[in-house]
Amino acid sequence: MAADCQWHRVDGLWYEVTLAPLKLRSEAGRRYDVLLRREIGLRDRELLRERYDAPDVHAVAKRQLGGAALRAHGLRSEGPEADGD
Repeated sequence: MAADCQWHRVDGLWYEVTLAPLKLRSEAGRRYDVLLRREIGLRDRELLRERYDAPDVHAVAKRQLGGAALRAHGLRSEGPEADGD
């Protein structure tokens, strides 16, 4: 897996998440995090560290993982939107 990608389980579903550097010039700067579904900033560094193991990145894209990828890694999604392929 690429260094800028992580897999996260959200509401029972697995996603591949693409991370990007959190490049902000000031404490007032904001970026949208697609996994957290909210704007984040430099004051959210501890939350980012907990979620992504790094205080200076945020999620810029996500896609739900399909059944073949999940089975290959011994994982499964659960919930009403789980992919059954």
